[in-house]
Formats: sequence, structure tokens, C-alpha cells
Amino acid sequence: MYRIHFESRNIIVCSSVSDAEGDTGALVLSVGEKEHLGNIPLMFEKSPHIPSLYIPTSDTERVCSELCSRYHTLEAAGGVVRDRSGRTLMILRRGRWDLPKGKLESGESLQECALREVAEETGITQLTIGDLICVTHHTYSREGERLLKHTWWYDMKYEGNSSFSPVPQTEEDIIMAEWVPTEEIPAKLSSSYTSIKEVFHQAGII
Repeated sequence: MYRIHFESRNIIVCSSVSDAEGDTGALVLSVGEKEHLGNIPLMFEKSPHIPSLYIPTSDTERVCSELCSRYHTLEAAGGVVRDRSGRTLMILRRGRWDLPKGKLESGESLQECALREVAEETGITQLTIGDLICVTHHTYSREGERLLKHTWWYDMKYEGNSSFSPVPQTEEDIIMAEWVPTEEIPAKLSSSYTSIKEVFHQAGII
């Protein structure tokens, strides 16, 4: 299953129409195996009344690739960082609670990118990087260009002093960076992105 995020809405490429069951207001689209799908995301963007669009297919990779064909794609990486007490590192950027992440630089591995971005955006170092949690896909526009960012999310452990306070990278529009206890995460996610909610779900935190 592939989930492409459009702010708070999604296109879901799945293997069965049953995947849409229970998703109130969702639309299911049947497509032919040879039909070009590149225009569907633009049509979805212009239909804000549709909360979710499911596309069941026997070839999820091909369909997802064609859906993304009209976007300029970017690779990025980030971290779900937890300290010794189980708190999770979160940032507040442009009015939304988020996780530290950023674009892959030339010559970097995805793991190197994730560690660098966490350090730059929050000042947190002394990290141990673990397994890949998931890859999210979200769209946005910049200067009239339609962009699709693939973000690779890694599990990380902070081994440093628990009294050290994160430092937000204000030049990247981050106004807060803090350790969030697990019981407070749902309230933060109420003003976040669906892609970030997916990461927390895949990480087994919520």
C-alpha cells in the first residue's frame, strides 16, 4: 500500500477495494492496467470535498509511479528521536507540530541526512540511529512547481543528558523544539500533518 499525502487528504494505492471500508467519504477509483494516471493527482487537488481516494490495483508500484510522474520529486530523511524516559522529540514549524527532517544532500546516505537534520533543527546530538520505520510521500507547491517529497524515517535514541533542552532552528521557521511525553502526543498531532500521524502509527507510538 502507498499513501500520498495532500495536506490532510490522501490518495491511497492499495491491493483491494476492501482497504477503503470504514473510511467515511472516501472515493474508490477503478483504473485500467494501461491507463495513464498522471492527471489524477491534479484532479484530486481540485476536489477538496473528497477526503480520500483509493485506487485498488494488482500493480501498486506501477500505479504509484504513474501518479507521481507529473511531480518533481525530492528525497529527504528524518528521525523519530526518543530519550531514555521515552519522550519523543517534536518541533513546531509554521503552526504545525512536526518531526525533524530535511532534504538529502549530494554524497550523503539517508542515515547521515537524518542525523544531520535532527542536529541542525533541534541541536540534539549524541544519537544512535536504528531501523527504518517507514517512508512517507507528501505533496506541496513552491513557486508554482508541484513537488513530491519522499521522506525516509529512522528510529533514533538520544543517549545524552536528559536535562539538555532542544534548541529550535529559527532560520528554518522552527519556533519550538521539545521532548513530548507519549500521553501528550495525540494533542500535538491534532495540529499536525497526516504524514506525521502515519509515522507515529508506523513507529508504534500511538
